[in-house]
Amino acid sequence: SEGDCVGFNSASDYVLDVARFEAGCATQAQPIPERIRALEEALGLYRGDLLEGWYEDWALVEAERLRLLYIHALQVLADCCQAIGALPRALECMRRLAERDSFREDVHRRIMELHATLGQREAALAQFAECQRALKEAGISPAPETIALLEQIRSGTFVGLPAAHSSPAINANQVPAITPP
Repeated sequence: SEGDCVGFNSASDYVLDVARFEAGCATQAQPIPERIRALEEALGLYRGDLLEGWYEDWALVEAERLRLLYIHALQVLADCCQAIGALPRALECMRRLAERDSFREDVHRRIMELHATLGQREAALAQFAECQRALKEAGISPAPETIALLEQIRSGTFVGLPAAHSSPAINANQVPAITPP
């Protein structure tokens, strides 16, 4: 690197973690056990935003694209884990997702549902409180469907999640494109 320029010798013997991450996320054609393995390996490569501290438009756009791919991969991994009945693993994925994006009410609801399905009523109720705190920071209140879920959990009428949760297949090329400002 020199000044604000970075170069790379693509003829060298190298392994590019970003390319491995993207390849590991492109698992839609694989059976669920292989998808889980590939997604877990890919997600293990993601250690934070790309080129953190670089504020060039291209770097910010690419960092956001990869962050969205990471978030989508966590959702797909949670769906795969749920499909095979690995609810604690699905819950852990959704918690990781909530850490990266605490304002996503759908993520908080899914965590509540997973806790309730696992028989962890108090944890589900605590997750609602966490959701409410995060949304309050943004100046909004929980949506009616979140309140309805809370009431189902409180009253004991929540019946649990089905074996599979619907989610689109993951494809690195289908993650929404981010255009620079």
